[in-house]
Amino acid sequence: GFYMGDVNNGFIERNFLSSRYGPPTTGQHAAGDWCWYSGTDTLLIGWKCTVAGTPGTWVSIKSCP
Repeated sequence: GFYMGDVNNGFIERNFLSSRYGPPTTGQHAAGDWCWYSGTDTLLIGWKCTVAGTPGTWVSIKSCP
């Protein structure tokens, strides 16, 4: 997977991760962080962190069939 996040002109950009297996289970994450799904499930888009923490609370985001 990959990770990126940066401060751009004083604004904190959200962190983005990529995973084939599920949302993060370790590390500190902020509400609004995203984990994009890179597996074979065609309906699953990824997960969004809704509550900051270690690892935070993540909800799945799916597309409509």
